[in-house]
Amino acid sequence: MVVILFVVSFLLALGLSYGVSKLCKDAVEAIANHFLARNISAGAAKYLQLAIVLVGVSSGTRVRLLEDYISAPAYYKPELAAQLTPELWAIALYHTVVDTLLGVAWLLVAFALIAMFVVIAIRRSNMTWLLAGHDEDRPTDSSPRPLKPTP
Repeated sequence: MVVILFVVSFLLALGLSYGVSKLCKDAVEAIANHFLARNISAGAAKYLQLAIVLVGVSSGTRVRLLEDYISAPAYYKPELAAQLTPELWAIALYHTVVDTLLGVAWLLVAFALIAMFVVIAIRRSNMTWLLAGHDEDRPTDSSPRPLKPTP
């Protein structure tokens, strides 16, 4: 019965995080296209979709219940299995939903902060060809590019 609860929580976390990644796809691509070049923003959006699913599953799955059941002595396992009432199932599935969404929310906050620092670093460096809407092509030689004079 504990294994079934684990599988149900895993599938619930997987479905929920996959749904959130699909909902966020257009917004993430639009934001990334606004700040970064197209090839980089497409890669970042796909990476973020994968990260949302992975973080959602890892933070939402009720692994602790399975660990407690497996590590319990043999004489205590029937008592643990008997404690799996419908109320405990409801609480466990509620925690799965909340922990999945919380993990995804923290991931999106961290990704936004990292993206902000990346854009700032790119603007301060000579790699402005990585930004969206930049006219010049990527430099082909390895020599540093001169800074543009300010008027």
